[in-house]
Amino acid sequence: MRPLPTINSVVAACLLALSAAAYAAPVDPDTGRVFAVPRQERGPAIPYATATMLRPYSGLGTWADVYDWSRAYGGGRVGLSTIDAMAAAGVQTLFIQTVKYKDGADVLERARLRRLIACAHSRGMDVVGWYLPSHVDERRDFRKLKAMLGLDVDGITVDIESTANKNVNARNAALIRTMAKLSAAVMGSGRPIAIGAATYPPHVLDRTVRMWPDFPWDELSQYVHVWLPMSYWSQFIRSKHGMGDARALTADTMTRLRGHLGSDARIHVIGGSGMDPTQVSRMINQIRVTANPPIGASLYDWRVTSTTSRRTMRALSELRNTRVPAPTDVASSANATVSRSASGSAQVVWWSPDSSIIKQVDVGGQLASQPTLAFYGSSDRSYIVAARIKRIGNRDDWRGEYPAYIRMARGAATGTWREVIGAPHGCNPAISRIDGKRMLAACTDDRGVVSFAYLRDGSSKWSRWVILAGLPELPPLAPISVASAGSTATLAWVAADSTVQVATWRIGTRKASVQTVVDTQSRPIHAINTAALLNPVSANALSLTFSAAAGAYRVPISVDNGVTMGKSDWPTIAKKLAVQPAAIEFADAGFALVNASSGTPTWMQP
Repeated sequence: MRPLPTINSVVAACLLALSAAAYAAPVDPDTGRVFAVPRQERGPAIPYATATMLRPYSGLGTWADVYDWSRAYGGGRVGLSTIDAMAAAGVQTLFIQTVKYKDGADVLERARLRRLIACAHSRGMDVVGWYLPSHVDERRDFRKLKAMLGLDVDGITVDIESTANKNVNARNAALIRTMAKLSAAVMGSGRPIAIGAATYPPHVLDRTVRMWPDFPWDELSQYVHVWLPMSYWSQFIRSKHGMGDARALTADTMTRLRGHLGSDARIHVIGGSGMDPTQVSRMINQIRVTANPPIGASLYDWRVTSTTSRRTMRALSELRNTRVPAPTDVASSANATVSRSASGSAQVVWWSPDSSIIKQVDVGGQLASQPTLAFYGSSDRSYIVAARIKRIGNRDDWRGEYPAYIRMARGAATGTWREVIGAPHGCNPAISRIDGKRMLAACTDDRGVVSFAYLRDGSSKWSRWVILAGLPELPPLAPISVASAGSTATLAWVAADSTVQVATWRIGTRKASVQTVVDTQSRPIHAINTAALLNPVSANALSLTFSAAAGAYRVPISVDNGVTMGKSDWPTIAKKLAVQPAAIEFADAGFALVNASSGTPTWMQP
C-alpha cells in the first residue's frame, strides 16, 4: 500500500497544478506534446518608448527590399506611383531595405531612396528602414545601420536571420554588441526612433535548435522596442506541425514570443506570402481573437501581395491607436498671451494693465488643431513660445504633431520655429529659463510620462532627454508648467482627480518630490480646468496660479531653505468674472486672469 501524501506535498501539488493552468504553453497540433517555452509572466525589461516612437510599427504595414526599388538589383518596379498605390490601399508604414551587406555604400542609391521616403511621408505614411547584418564584420554592420540616421526614417529595424557566422557564441556576441551600439547612436542623435528586431518565427528557433541554439532573447530585449516575427506560412506548407496554416502559425508565434519575452512585449506580425487571400483572412481573424493582440501587422512583400489580399489587409489599420489629445488653447505670461489664431498659426498679444492691446504678432507655424501652448518671458524682454505644431519652415512632409519653440523679442518675431529635438513627438511642451545661460523644457507624452532636457543659449542642440522619476501617473498629454528658482526646478500640473500637484527637484538631478496644493484647512484644492502655471517672482521664490470654483488662487513657493509652499489666497475680483479664467499668471504688474473664450486678460494689482 502506498503511503498517504503529506499535507505539504498536497499543497505543493495544488500550487503546481494552478501554476500550470495559468500558463498555456504551445502544444504540437499533431502529437499533443507541450513544447518547452520559458515561462515569463513579466518578461525581461522593456526599453522605454513613447506611443509616437511606436507609431510606425503600429497598424498596417508593407515591405520592400532592394530587389523591389533599386536599379542596382534590377528593381525599380517600386517607384513613386507604387507609393501612391500603397497609400490608397490603407498602408500606414513602409518598411524599406536601405542597403545590403555586400554593398560598398552605406546607403544604396541615396537620392532615389530619399525620394521614395519623401513621397511616402507626403502620403501620410511612416517609413522604417531595415538592414540584414552578417554578424561577421561588426564595423560594417554598425556603419550601415547608423547610416539610416542620416535618412528621414521614422524607425530602424534589424533583420536578425543571418547565420553566416557559424560560431554561435561569436554570432550572439556580435549581434548584442551591434545592437548596443545602434541603441547608443539612436539615443545620441536625439531622434525619437524605436528599434525593431525582425526574427525567425519562434517555433523555428525552438524546434530547429541547430539553426540558432540559445537565441539571445533576454539580452536583445534591453535594446529592442518592437519584435517583428517573420511568420511566413508559405514556407511551411509541408510542415507536419500545421504551420502552413496562417491562423495556426500566427497563434503559435504570438504564444511562443510572449513565452520568451513576457506579456508586455510589443509585437508586429509579418505574414507571407500575400498571394492567397484566404490565408491572409485567416491571419487577420487570429489577430482579432487574440486576447493580447500585436500592435501592428504586415505582409512580405508588397510586390507579391495580390490585389485582393491588399484590400483584405486594410482591416488591420485599426490596430493603430489614434488618440486625440484634449485641447488647451491659451497660455499666458509676462503681460502677454499666446493662442491659436483663425488661420491656425500661433498668435502672441502683448497687453497693458488696462487690458488694451500693445502689440499683436502672428508668429506663424501650422499649429495642431488642438495645440498646447506655453509662453515664457524673461526679465530682459526676450520671449520663448512652445507649441505643438504640424509644420516647421518649408517642410510640408511633417506628420503628426511636433513640439517646437521659437525665440522672440518683445513685440516682434525674431526667429523661426525649431523642433524640440529628442522630445516625444506630439507631447505637451513647457519651457522656461532656469538661469542666465540655459532653458529647461519638459514634455508630457501620451502615456503621462514626463521627460525633460536643457538647452544652452546660442545652441540648437538639446541635452539628452531623461524621464523625471518620482512622479505619480499623470493624465495622458497633461498640460504642465515649469519654472525654477535658485537651483530648484519646479513642475506643476492638474491631476486626473483635479487636484493641483507640484513637483520639485534639484537642477542636475532627475528625481522629484511631489506635494498636493491644499487650502488653509489642509484640504486639497480642486482646479476647474487644466491650467496650473508657475512664474518666477524672485531669485528664491515662485508663484503658482490656477483657477478653482472659489476663484483664482495664488500659492507662493519659497526655495530658501528647502521647498516651502505658502498659504493659498485669491483676489476677490476673480469671483466676479462672468467667465472662469482659463489661465492666470503673477507678474510685476499684478495678477492676470485670461478669459477662456477670448484669451483677453484682466489685470489686478496685488
